[in-house]
Amino acid sequence: MEKKKVIQQGNKKMDKTLLDIKKGEIVEVAGFGGGSGLGRRLEAMGIRPGKVISRVSSQLMGGPVIVSVDGRHTAMGRGMAGKVRVIPHIRGLDKQGE
Repeated sequence: MEKKKVIQQGNKKMDKTLLDIKKGEIVEVAGFGGGSGLGRRLEAMGIRPGKVISRVSSQLMGGPVIVSVDGRHTAMGRGMAGKVRVIPHIRGLDKQGE
């Protein structure tokens, strides 16, 4: 039973959102929290599961989070950024460059 707790705690540590990554960090979109409206809006911005993106900047005390998607900079609110789940990306495995 204790092993299950450790595994669950380990998974929580691996869960990251756009708010958790640092400026310049390259990540892959794993999915979205929230409803279908949020998913459609993010997809319209070019942000969808499997897409490689990086955080360009954000304001320390609030304000938008700016990410780079396909060479374009896109701004979104912190609430929206907090619902975009990401995983680390290894540059050598970038499928978009092929």
